[in-house]
Amino acid sequence: MVSSSFMSDFGIKDEVFAFEIVMDNILADTNATYKDISQFPSVRKDITLMTSENNNILKLIDKIDKSSYKYMKNIRIKDIFIDKDNLQSNNRHVTLEACLQSNKKTLSDKDISSEINKLISEIKNRFKLNIKDA
Repeated sequence: MVSSSFMSDFGIKDEVFAFEIVMDNILADTNATYKDISQFPSVRKDITLMTSENNNILKLIDKIDKSSYKYMKNIRIKDIFIDKDNLQSNNRHVTLEACLQSNKKTLSDKDISSEINKLISEIKNRFKLNIKDA
């Protein structure tokens, strides 16, 4: 925002904003690629894992091959709860949020269930973690 004292010298009462673009900092040889944004809605589903505090959930997320899922756009940690009063080994609950979306259609309940069940199966069988029932 341009200084109000400078603006008053010119009799301008409204706020004025200014910026400068340094063209030397913009690379002309950049090969940018773009993807169309889906016109269909995304669906977000939560899965809560019961783990010990020493399990690295970020590594688990990195090991999930998102390309093997037809509609998975993203998976992330949504919430972590550690039950300090519970002395069991699996006292940490980590909620993962899976984002599903198609570029061709609105996902049906069957599409969503299939993807989530496949993800749950991978977490249980490959990573040997328990899923908390809703």
